Amino acid sequence: MNYYKTKVQQDRNLEFNDCTVKAIAIACDVAYKVAHRALANAGRKRRQGCYPHEQEAALKALGFEVEYIHFSAKTVKTLASDPVVAKGHYMAWVRGHVFAVKNGKVEDWSEGRKHRIKAVGVVRPAASRKARAEMQRAIFN
Repeated sequence: MNYYKTKVQQDRNLEFNDCTVKAIAIACDVAYKVAHRALANAGRKRRQGCYPHEQEAALKALGFEVEYIHFSAKTVKTLASDPVVAKGHYMAWVRGHVFAVKNGKVEDWSEGRKHRIKAVGVVRPAASRKARAEMQRAIFN
């Protein structure tokens, strides 16, 4: 999953204020609609942003966890060159926005901007692949 694929899904669903949906879809490598439904089940209202506890609940429902890490980059522009995020899937937070970083590439419209980074977390599986697939199916039931 990448930013442009999630953007197409956003347009099809007439959705906005869904940066967390996109970030979770990209960082967890799941379909946009799965991330959207997981956040809706966690309490996110359609066309509105979401709270951190809703993000954590959706990630847990998908079988993932976020571990906050120390980083040296100050802005989104410098985050891509930070060796800490060179490999793996990450979520990064700036004021009022969240985005995904996948193998050192910022997957968001804010790539190359000078937004100051507040936090970065590595997204790791908390369950086996089979259990995560079962969790994704359970989201739609």
